[in-house]
Amino acid sequence: MTHPLSPTTVLPALVSLQSHTTTHVKEALQTLQNVYFPLDAVSSASVVPVLKQKLSEAVPVTRPTRTARLVHHDGVPDSGYASAEEEEEDNEIEYELEDKIDKDKDLAIDDGEALDTLRSDGLERGYAIKWLTGLIKRGDTWVWGTGYFEEEEARTAIIEDASRLLARFAGDDEPEEALTRTFAFPFSTQSRHADASKRVAVPPITVVLNDAPVDGTDHTAVGLQSWGSAIVFAERMCADPERYLGTANKLRVLELGAGTGLLSITASQIFSRLSVESDITATDYHPSVLGNLAENIETNNVNVAVEALDWCTPPTVGEPYDVVLAADVIYHPEHATWIRGCVERTLKKSGVFWLIIPLRTIGRHEGLGETVEGAFPGVKELELEGRGDCLAVVYREEVERLDGVGRADEGGYRLFEIRWM
Repeated sequence: MTHPLSPTTVLPALVSLQSHTTTHVKEALQTLQNVYFPLDAVSSASVVPVLKQKLSEAVPVTRPTRTARLVHHDGVPDSGYASAEEEEEDNEIEYELEDKIDKDKDLAIDDGEALDTLRSDGLERGYAIKWLTGLIKRGDTWVWGTGYFEEEEARTAIIEDASRLLARFAGDDEPEEALTRTFAFPFSTQSRHADASKRVAVPPITVVLNDAPVDGTDHTAVGLQSWGSAIVFAERMCADPERYLGTANKLRVLELGAGTGLLSITASQIFSRLSVESDITATDYHPSVLGNLAENIETNNVNVAVEALDWCTPPTVGEPYDVVLAADVIYHPEHATWIRGCVERTLKKSGVFWLIIPLRTIGRHEGLGETVEGAFPGVKELELEGRGDCLAVVYREEVERLDGVGRADEGGYRLFEIRWM
């Protein structure tokens, strides 16, 4: 059994972070976990992370060198921005280390009393917190500095673990629990062309969801939470079903990256209200997400099928879908291209693909929304190039963020209507 050591002796210096291996930093983080929170579940840094929706062909690829930029990470108790102040903070940490290391370098943690003494040492605890904060603030540069895909994913997992551990130090000593959320969306039974003054008030569409704790062994299983973009689009579907789901008496709907299932469950309830025969399939990849998704569907007593789907190897369906839905599914530069492949294989020639994404202007997902434009060109672009028989954006809308909905890094949303041309 590895004995935990004092933070001032075991944590690698941040001034030379780039010179430390991924394994070294991971082991240092695990040591902090063992010292201060030994009863926690195994950290995700101890397993190889899996990219969201990717099952196979994870081949290391090189990336162009990225320049350092300001990056904000939620959960950091200070400003969370990497800036010119880092060098000063690094020096401050190193001075504290020099003052402390001579006192405690011979400290052996061989019994419970010694461990309790270390945990109660304010200087050691403060040093650990400052080190975690510094690591997170430098996360972007450290993660993208290797040039290898698998190494970047492993480092991303470490930064996620550091954020969770820092939150524990901040006072969140209770394990994260599941949260039951109830959504009530105003529902319209009338066509959008009808006289609004003659619309009859009807009960809202109500959806009850279990937002499960984020999987401690897979930081990419983000579908365990209900995200703002899905909430925004679910509200729109209820307000104008004809616009977003069509007017046919029988409809097939596919949801990609369904997560908690908000869109599929909402669509099923809408069809039930309108007496529309429907065939709805909600898909995701991660086992923990699929399990939670199935529970949510059972809770809401709706007829929705749950299937695992790997975006890298989309199936060829027997009968294509009238509507394909996806909300907040772009977490990697390749995702938009993979999603296009899925839609090409599953969408009817007369069908519609609705995609809504958050506009993130900070953090490691900054700017990923722009990859949608590359995967799905606009109609004018296709006309100029003389291309046809492909998917194109026929309508795009910037949607404002709703109060109390979404994460702090979401400045709004972008909605795409994509059809065959």
